[in-house]
Amino acid sequence: MRRTIGAAVLALGFFLLFLAPLARFYIADRLIVFPVNETTKLTSVGQNATYFDAAKVRMVTGANLTATTTLQGVPAKSTDDTGVWDYFSALEDTSAGAGIDYTTWRMAFDRRTAALKTCCTAAVERDTAVRQSGVGVLFPLADVQKKTYQRFDPVTGRAWPAVFQGEETVAGVKAYRFVQRVDATAIERIQGVPGSLLGMDAKKGYAADKVYSAIVTVWIDPRTGLTVDLRQQVTARLRTEDGVDRATVLSADMRFDEATRTARADRADESAGSITMVRVVLPVGALVAGAGLLVVGVVITRGRGRHRRPADNPPGSTEVFAKL
Repeated sequence: MRRTIGAAVLALGFFLLFLAPLARFYIADRLIVFPVNETTKLTSVGQNATYFDAAKVRMVTGANLTATTTLQGVPAKSTDDTGVWDYFSALEDTSAGAGIDYTTWRMAFDRRTAALKTCCTAAVERDTAVRQSGVGVLFPLADVQKKTYQRFDPVTGRAWPAVFQGEETVAGVKAYRFVQRVDATAIERIQGVPGSLLGMDAKKGYAADKVYSAIVTVWIDPRTGLTVDLRQQVTARLRTEDGVDRATVLSADMRFDEATRTARADRADESAGSITMVRVVLPVGALVAGAGLLVVGVVITRGRGRHRRPADNPPGSTEVFAKL
């Protein structure tokens, strides 16, 4: 009986020793992925902004703006390797009830590296011809480096460098800060712009390009690849065909509000805890338990011969117990 128990304990010990590297290098890589059923709401606020109110055909200054962004997973379009999320952002002057700008973006990304893909109905403003590249709202999962990343900007429809510029603590989370400069880019051609808005002949209408530029700062939790804070300093101007910027139709400095930063930090801590459990605690626990069971199994197996007293042989028996 003792030999049977010892063999069982040894077998379990060997199994746990085999499980430890398997859990760390195989199982963990398959369990640690970005989710496909994401639902997140992000709120940014900005004060003393300037924008053009198209409904009332007038410039508004000193406005307090709110940008509300929703991230919604699309499981039906996602796979084991590729996640698909919908991004919708609305920039509004809530006090005046004015909608200023809206952005829709469907992103497809690698669920481990966060690299964007051109597949799975990915689109910007419903245009599937836009070639998405670099990273998007996510950085590499549990593998963020102190380097420059190409980060996709849905407004201009291309990736721009996001340069690592240091570490900062956001709501208790030690984050990497990246700064991205989006150069002035024509994003829309507008016909019939009133000359009065452009400082030109008020009796005429003119064609003008809406030219967008921005400085975007993102604070990324390196343990998870999640954004814990975001600042967007955006400018949009009207540029006439002679190449002159005639009017600023948007100037805003937007940043996550305190509640959003706190929620993102909590989410990062929760996700980091899960990653540590799968990558470290389970493999190390299996390794320690396996080694311990091997020792116990050896003791049990050897103990049978050392401590059991030989019994008298029954009549006719030829069994002999070896003494260790």
